[in-house]
Amino acid sequence: MTRLRRRGFTIAELAFVIAVMAIITSLTVPALEVLVRRARADEARITLAAISDCELQHFRDTGKFLACPATGDVPRGTATPFVGTECWKELGLTIEGDVRFRYAVEVSEPTGFTVVAEGDLDADGVTSSYRLDGRSQALTIKEALE
Repeated sequence: MTRLRRRGFTIAELAFVIAVMAIITSLTVPALEVLVRRARADEARITLAAISDCELQHFRDTGKFLACPATGDVPRGTATPFVGTECWKELGLTIEGDVRFRYAVEVSEPTGFTVVAEGDLDADGVTSSYRLDGRSQALTIKEALE
């Protein structure tokens, strides 16, 4: 008579697999959080460039830059709907979906303009600030991933 053997994993084998999975997870989660914050910060760079393009087109069409003040509070950790005020509509800017930054255009006539984005990506009270000079297109960043 042949004896049937039970097939399966021992508790030691299962514990080893769970330990390996825990180590891998503990190493990847912090790296994933940084990647997510970087992707969210890219919103500011892309939107600043779009606002700058709209501002330059407005200048080409009207001969003047258009100041658009920031509205509302700086978003803290979560995305909020973009508030499309008359100023943004006049510039021709529309943003679909939610944003993680508050945007503004500061005009320094007749030399140019500066586009500003402010946000708190990780809701720790430290605000990230992006400033794009309209003339040189130079981007200045303070606290990039905050």
